[in-house]
Amino acid sequence: MSAIDDDPPTDLAMLDEASRDGRLWVACDSNDVPVGFAYTRSIDDCPHIQELAVLHACQRRGIGARLIEAIAGAARRTGAEAVTLTTFGDVPWNGPYYGRLGFRTLAANELSAALRKVFAEEETLGLDVSRRVAMRLDLRASIAMR
Repeated sequence: MSAIDDDPPTDLAMLDEASRDGRLWVACDSNDVPVGFAYTRSIDDCPHIQELAVLHACQRRGIGARLIEAIAGAARRTGAEAVTLTTFGDVPWNGPYYGRLGFRTLAANELSAALRKVFAEEETLGLDVSRRVAMRLDLRASIAMR
C-alpha cells in the first residue's frame, strides 16, 4: 500500500465542489481541527463513497464509522436505498472493516454498468482492480457501530 501512500492529496477544488454540493463530511477534534473526511459522488442514484480518510494518529476511535453513518443518514433522508464504495477486499482496514459496518461485497453479476465504470477508472489510475471489490450498504439495515 506504500504506492498509494505516495499519491498526491485529494484535489482541493474537488473537495470544494463536494462541499458546495453537500457531498463532503469532515470530522474534527475537540479543537475543531479536521482529523478525517469523506466525500461521495452519485452512482446509480445512490451516494458512492469516493474517498474516506482519517489521520493515522486518530484511527481506531470510530471516526470513520461516524463519517459513514453521517453519509448513510443523509442518504436515508433523500430516499436513497444504499451507499456503495469500492475498496481493496483483502486489506484489513478496507474490505473487512466495511463488512463489520454492514456493507456486503457485491458479486460480479450484481455490478451495474456504473460500478464497472468505476473499476475501469481505478485501473487507469494504476490500482490493481483484481484486488478491488464493490460493496453496498443497504440503508434498510443499520450500521453496526464498532
